[in-house]
Parts: sequence; structure tokens; C-alpha cells
Amino acid sequence: TFWDDDDWSSPLRLQRVADTIVSYEGVDLIGVQQVLWHELTTPARHTVEYTAPVPGYVVGGTLAFRAQLFKLHPFEDVAGDEGWWTLKRCEEGAKLASVWFPYVAMIHGNNALNRRAFRVNVTTGEVHDGAEYKLRPGGREAVREVMGTAALERFEAAVA
Repeated sequence: TFWDDDDWSSPLRLQRVADTIVSYEGVDLIGVQQVLWHELTTPARHTVEYTAPVPGYVVGGTLAFRAQLFKLHPFEDVAGDEGWWTLKRCEEGAKLASVWFPYVAMIHGNNALNRRAFRVNVTTGEVHDGAEYKLRPGGREAVREVMGTAALERFEAAVA
């Protein structure tokens, strides 16, 4: 299971993944296709909903897979490779099961990918980074409702 150390996963995560393994016979890959992205360090602190744009794609930080699949097809040494790796495995016939648990991907200056703030039209709420992104009303408050105050404050303190 991937665990991105600068993102937040619900305490339900491991139980939901385990339940999915038991429920879906022959599943090779498990992941979340819808998450929140939250800007930790920008003045606007936008929160954006992301939905995977294509079948077979899950958010890399949520990915779980069978060890045998990884032994046969290890990652290349490329940042963000897990997304393309997952798509390729599905094209080759691997079975993907989508699971849901709350997940917040944090945007800050030290991210390997997505280092910049989202391009948002504050009048219309349109996010100019792709159709898979939608502005989530409430910004920091919306994230606090998902994570809880104490968890969000720990993330903010870590990048302050």
C-alpha cells in the first residue's frame, strides 16, 4: 500500500482496503478515484475536488496492489509513475477495484508534483487545470470538516 507522508488518509483507510480485498475475488489493484486537494501555503487556500479522468486510474497515494503484480512489473524511477503504471496494468488485464475513504492531498512548496497553486477563477469557481478538478466551496473549512481541526492544524504547522 502506498502511503504519501504529506497527505492525509482517513483512519478508515486500512479497513476499507481490507474489506475490498475480501469482497472482490481476483482484484489486483485498489485505489481511490476521488479526493480533495488542499493548498496549505497559498493565501487563498483553495480546496479542489478531483475525480480520475479515465477508467483504470486511481490517485497514486491511495494505491494498494498485490505483491506479485509488483514483482512482475516494478515501477520505473519516474516521479508520478504509479498513475501510468496502474493504467498499463489495467490495459494488460489486471483487475482494479475502486474503494472510497476520505483522502486529502496537500499542495505545498515541497511537493514532487503539483507544486503550484491551482488556477481558479474566483468569480465563476472554474479551475483551469483540467475538467477533472472542481472548486470545493469552503476551502480550509471544508477540509477541516473532513480531517478534524487537530489534524489540519498539525499539517499547517509542519509547513509554516
